[in-house]
Amino acid sequence: MKTAGIIAEYNPFHNGHQFHIEETRRQTGADYVIAVMSGDFVQRGAPAAADKFLRAQMALENGADLVIELPLIAAVSSAEGFAEGGVCLLDGLGVVDFLSFGCEASESEFGTLEETALLLANETEEYKEALSCALKKGCSYPNAVQDALLKTTGTKNRKLLSSPNNILALQYLKAIIRSNASLKPVMIRRRRNDYHDTCLHGSFSSASAIREQLLNPDTPDLSLIRSAVPESVFALLSDTSETGGFLSADHFTDVLYYALLEKTGRHSLYEPENRDLFGRARRHLEYYRNWAQFAALLKTRNQTMTSVNRFLTHLLLNIQKEDFLAAGSVSFAPYARILGFRKSAAPLIDAVQSRSRIPVITRLSAADHALEPVRSRLLDLNIHASALYQHILSSRSGRAPVLEYRRPLLYL
Repeated sequence: MKTAGIIAEYNPFHNGHQFHIEETRRQTGADYVIAVMSGDFVQRGAPAAADKFLRAQMALENGADLVIELPLIAAVSSAEGFAEGGVCLLDGLGVVDFLSFGCEASESEFGTLEETALLLANETEEYKEALSCALKKGCSYPNAVQDALLKTTGTKNRKLLSSPNNILALQYLKAIIRSNASLKPVMIRRRRNDYHDTCLHGSFSSASAIREQLLNPDTPDLSLIRSAVPESVFALLSDTSETGGFLSADHFTDVLYYALLEKTGRHSLYEPENRDLFGRARRHLEYYRNWAQFAALLKTRNQTMTSVNRFLTHLLLNIQKEDFLAAGSVSFAPYARILGFRKSAAPLIDAVQSRSRIPVITRLSAADHALEPVRSRLLDLNIHASALYQHILSSRSGRAPVLEYRRPLLYL
């Protein structure tokens, strides 16, 4: 039995994701594809546009055999924590042979990415010195890493080391090396759209462009995205749109303001690199109007908007410094919570349950008593985040919230 793993957000699922799954099967000969997917909050520091069970259904209907939730602590971490959590979760299942991921590099550049990842994993003194120098000049951390790599790898290809998917690819490769994971990397060149492109381009449009339509403050015209997503996904998105079932960060404006009032004076609970952000948030709180406006107010030259939004997400969800320390002790993969699977994947489920080196969760009620305290605390963060997401979704759509403990597994 050959099994391939994919780490994704599917926010929402589109034709590029379907192509990735199909190409993964073709290149690896995998019998099964496991998707490890972010839950209700995502890595760029925002709520997912659609809830995790809806997105899991999209994946299962379009090629994935099993969908497992990436724990919240990894899902809203930096690229390094996100990659470590996904890689260690897949490796910990004991059944995954390949890790497949997309990148903007050409096949001739794959070797350069692997060599660069090896340098990142080992962090030579030359690299550390170049990184420190760039940070002292006021570069943001991602730009400082890029500058240090350009100086120490010999490559002159700044574009190769700056594209979002290539950066994440480097983190996946680094995580495989550092964790000594038995996953063979499979790099698949991304088709057409740039990661941040917000313009629709026919059959292959980015998730950012599709979200732009879904979250249109006026009435969204879903006909514009029809060619960009599989037919079953379009049907699910259309049904969800009719009830106002999509969320953006600004829908959390009031609860974020309350969190800021409660926590901006308690900076010791949070990570040291956010101390300056805490200070700015406290000084500018009187100017708070909504999430997006406040994030723009807090941003500085040496910080990315994504890092500011993650800071706000951590405040909102009460993710503290000790939680990241706890997550690090279990490689950001404290458990594997199954969201859904296909009936044809029954042999895969049996293999996962018998071989996994990390706890596998199919029922939350059973997990309460089975997990050790560290893993249980991290699961609680996940449950509370989803409860908040469902509350905001309910207030917008008019539908009763569905609590995590009442969610049955998706079974297609």
